[in-house]
Amino acid sequence: MALQTEAERQADKVRELSEFSNLSLPGVREQVTEMLRLIGHEGIFATYTKHDISHIDFMLRMLDWLIPKETSTKMTPADWLLVVLSIYLHDLGMLVTTEEYQQRKNNEEFQNWLKSLERTNEGREYLIARTHRMTDDEKERFFFQEYIRKGHAARIREWITGNHSRKWGSQINAIAKELEKLLSPLPIRFREYLGTVCESHHADDLDKYDKYPLFALCGATPPSGVNVQYAGILLRTVDLLHVTQDRTPSVMFQTIRLSDPKGVSEWDRQLGTFAVYHINRTFELTDPDSCIVKISANFREEAPLFALQEYITYANKQIFQSKRWAEKSQQERDGKDYIFPWHTVKGDVQLEGVPPSPLKFELDRGRLLNLLVGHTIYNDATVAIRELLQNSIDAVRFQHHLDIRKAREKGQTTTPPIGTVRVRWKPDNRQLIVEDDGIGMDKDIIENHLMMVGSSYYNTSQFESDFKDFTPISRFGIGVLTCFMVSDDIEIVTCRDRKGHRIRMTSVDTDYLLREIQPDDQLLEGLEPHGTRVTLRLRETVDLSKKTIEEIVRYWIILPACRVEFVDATQEPQQIGFNSPEEALRYFHTDQLKAASLEDEASGKKLDVIVKKRCEQGEDRAGQYELAFAVNSNLWLERSFAQRPEKELPAVCIEGIRVSNGLPWFSYQSNLYSERSISAILSVRNDRRFRTTVSRAGLEKDEEFERIGQLCADMLFEHLTDEIKRISDKPGQPLSQASSASSGLYRNILKATNAGSATQYIESLYLDSPSIVIEKLNDELSSNNKTSRSLVSHVDLQAETEFWTVESRLVDSLGTISRDLGRELSLNEFIVALAPGYKELQFTPLVPDAHLFSEVILNSHRPELAKFSRQHQQTAIKWIRRTSNDINFSINVINLLSENFVKDIAINYIYTDQERRKRNPFFENLIKALNSKELFVIPMDIVKISGDDNQVQMVQNRITTMIKQGSDLEKLWSTFKEALLYLKNQKPDTIDLLRAASAVYSFSLNSHLKRKVYYSSPSAESYIFAWKDGVDILRSAFRDINSNIDLPDSINKLVAHSHIFNASNYWRDWFNIY
Repeated sequence: MALQTEAERQADKVRELSEFSNLSLPGVREQVTEMLRLIGHEGIFATYTKHDISHIDFMLRMLDWLIPKETSTKMTPADWLLVVLSIYLHDLGMLVTTEEYQQRKNNEEFQNWLKSLERTNEGREYLIARTHRMTDDEKERFFFQEYIRKGHAARIREWITGNHSRKWGSQINAIAKELEKLLSPLPIRFREYLGTVCESHHADDLDKYDKYPLFALCGATPPSGVNVQYAGILLRTVDLLHVTQDRTPSVMFQTIRLSDPKGVSEWDRQLGTFAVYHINRTFELTDPDSCIVKISANFREEAPLFALQEYITYANKQIFQSKRWAEKSQQERDGKDYIFPWHTVKGDVQLEGVPPSPLKFELDRGRLLNLLVGHTIYNDATVAIRELLQNSIDAVRFQHHLDIRKAREKGQTTTPPIGTVRVRWKPDNRQLIVEDDGIGMDKDIIENHLMMVGSSYYNTSQFESDFKDFTPISRFGIGVLTCFMVSDDIEIVTCRDRKGHRIRMTSVDTDYLLREIQPDDQLLEGLEPHGTRVTLRLRETVDLSKKTIEEIVRYWIILPACRVEFVDATQEPQQIGFNSPEEALRYFHTDQLKAASLEDEASGKKLDVIVKKRCEQGEDRAGQYELAFAVNSNLWLERSFAQRPEKELPAVCIEGIRVSNGLPWFSYQSNLYSERSISAILSVRNDRRFRTTVSRAGLEKDEEFERIGQLCADMLFEHLTDEIKRISDKPGQPLSQASSASSGLYRNILKATNAGSATQYIESLYLDSPSIVIEKLNDELSSNNKTSRSLVSHVDLQAETEFWTVESRLVDSLGTISRDLGRELSLNEFIVALAPGYKELQFTPLVPDAHLFSEVILNSHRPELAKFSRQHQQTAIKWIRRTSNDINFSINVINLLSENFVKDIAINYIYTDQERRKRNPFFENLIKALNSKELFVIPMDIVKISGDDNQVQMVQNRITTMIKQGSDLEKLWSTFKEALLYLKNQKPDTIDLLRAASAVYSFSLNSHLKRKVYYSSPSAESYIFAWKDGVDILRSAFRDINSNIDLPDSINKLVAHSHIFNASNYWRDWFNIY
């Protein structure tokens, strides 16, 4: 097969070198042509642009004008071969076999890639946006082709070098072996560089001379030398610029169904493109205006036109990056002859029928500054100082990071010292100087990052690839802009690799002056070999009355990774910041600590700080987190969370800088709501995903924010579990006190949250924590150990088949005695010890203080049996686990109303009828249920009741109300339910229905709102009002359903006092005991 292009003919001359004499470039071209035809053959990449030999030929012809003559004459035959072969082979990694696709389910690398997409918002959006119109089979093919596309550059490198990785599967071994055989005549070193260049067209690291050397011999003589970086630049350029009609034939576009949106836009974009060439008729290397690539295209539709314009913007950035790499290399001896002059890609894109009148956005730099950093902070030094300090600390940290790398490479075990940031303030001439021993800046960084709005050196893909283990504070590229908010006279002197530069600026709307500084110049004093000094002269209008410069520095710098000093004319250098979150928190609680120390002897109260740490490592998750929070140690056993101090607490610090005064998920109100806040400081390091807003006014409320909020909840809740164990392990094993402590700390955490997701998560943690005491009696054990007590979780309790709860004078008295003795006694332990033969009070399993967990109990269990004793003033209830076959005796008020009535009429009626709402707690609780979208239930259970008084028909305790089976009250309650259902059908959505429900509610004498909704406790007067308000409606309904029950005017006459028993009211009946 004949060679088609000048580049191939130049490359074929390499056969004159002995190391390459056995290579047949025409034979390689022929074999590659056949291989490229297979791309898309199995339906993978069928909707993408063609990657056949026509694509290769266009790229090769493009080299004729892309490479200046001044360079083409200097290139060696090996240079040409490296470029030509990389163009031949760079897309072969997209070749997929049928077997490989069929085995995709067993491809661990592919399955992990799919899972990684589901972990982030960007990945999930990618999955949905790109596939929502596809069939299942199309989705399968699309995902696999995307996986191959993203990794095809690495695949081809492995095939070329013969280092085939198992992660691609064994199905493509045949392809790899065929390619290895084809390239076997090449020297091993050359094949390695060829693989590196092919992989580089998907990389952004072409400035690495160790990976892409400017001169590397592949044989014994200089003509075998190659410039690997230049070959990589040429490959990425020609691949980027091939967007023409010949790559997308119209017949293929019309015959292939394009369900993949990327395929559609890519084909549409190239279908209208007819020329890619330099902008002028002739090319002049010395004329910058001539070194521009123009892409010409005509379209009939708007969508592909915009798609191409977006692509041109992307291509322009890539070309500019390549230009920067080449320019930097030209300063080296081995790179000076390899010229890449192209700096811009422009579009000549027109829409049919629309005159060519290109428009684009123009940015007002002054107004952009106001938008980015906030016009309200003009003449406010706070933001400018913060940005300067962040940049300096980043520079020092990064230099230290490089020093540690070098030390490790040399085998050194000692850690190099870290630099210092110095802040100097000269009030006489209002001069602010921020100086550091950091990495410094070179000309490239100054021009392309420092002076380019929104471009941060630390956020470039190249930096992130090279330094994945370094997390900068800066990320927005607006630091220097903020200086103009406070100054019209700015000087920056910087030194990097002993090369100095000075930048002088006076306005955001004017140009800046940049000049190189010779080594040992006086301006570089204190900055060599690396460092930066920024000098500002603050305007007279900058207000420093509210905060001094030192106070501003101390406000932002909390936990710096390096030493930060402040110096002014009146004092010695002062160190800024703290060594740990604990030290910082103690400082902010200074006043409270002093007060507490004075009160210690009198009150026993003490303020302490607890620290929790987390460390995460991994590709998708990394970071170190340290949370310090204040607690009160007082007369209570548990160390409760302390309130926030009056000073503004730096609740979140990223890399030591204050970024938020509140923890994610948690409130930080002061004064009136301080009891709902938790005093804590969180230090976050090495977490690239946790970010502030552009204005740094707060944290980005994104997926990582939620994750850090959850992390904070975990660490705070860990304190709860620690306290449970600490108290439980005390002498006497005071489990009830540990349970009470758990409940109190849980409420502390819950009240401090300010997000619904936080509440749900914390509730889930609490449900799994051991916080409920359960007692069990075992007759088989020794007499000294017949009872066992333990703490179980809410989930564990819900799994219990049955258990007992007891309310009595004895149990309450026993609790008082236990606290006085300092040893906790269980009911069963007490009975076994003092009256072992008395079985009536021995219940097992037994849940003491059950009323504290009534919600959990009612959700999972129901009362089966109630035993009461007037003599002992006691009620014992046996609870069994609920089943789907249980009869529900309670009344769900919400189910009586339609959805529209709930939303509109009910709420409007209740709010407008202030008198009824004020006097009838039923309506108050209904409002709370409606607003929180919770259930509103009038609870009632019909159970077996036995005791020493046959008159009793109703038993009440702190958890529920129970009616005796077969009693007159059971008949009354059933009639109440029937009457309400009748009114629901006959008078739907009426006020009469609500009034009747409120009367039934008053009868129950105990109303409950399920879940975590607090409700008012009705008084006797409110019961009387509610009953009178609805009794006539109930009477009418009773008559309509043929009930002969006579309802009295007074609720006090409805049920005789002697028919009700409530062990909790023993103190009211004290006179009846004896």
